[in-house]
Amino acid sequence: MNKKTIILGKLGETLATNYLENKGLKIVAKNFHTAYGEIDIIATDNDELVFFEVKTRSKSLENAISSISLRKQQKIK
Repeated sequence: MNKKTIILGKLGETLATNYLENKGLKIVAKNFHTAYGEIDIIATDNDELVFFEVKTRSKSLENAISSISLRKQQKIK
């Protein structure tokens, strides 16, 4: 990953974190690493634990859900 991509990703995660906090979610962890991979943001919404995968794009407006592979979804489960 090049420096521009890393900076863009960090910006996206910061914006997502701020958005979620403004919506009343409590951030539990960011960039949480496990043996299965990384989860960008873990938050609580009332009594529910919610996992967020942040995808930041500079040009493409592709469907966000399609950018999270089935393998990544299975790892989170």
